[in-house]
Amino acid sequence: MLKETEGGREEVCQLMEDRITEEKIEMAKDEIRLGDLTLEQIARAFKLPLPVVQELARTQSVSA
Repeated sequence: MLKETEGGREEVCQLMEDRITEEKIEMAKDEIRLGDLTLEQIARAFKLPLPVVQELARTQSVSA
């Protein structure tokens, strides 16, 4: 199993971390679309860097 070796454990941890980040980004996009919170509030709520949230907002407005 992947989790049984040191390298495998690290790989599983990285995969989980990536998945959690993807979910945070999707939830942040939803909040941006709703428009109820400021970008700073969204960044704090989802523990994402403000520049990432600002870029998400910029790309949301471009694709809308």
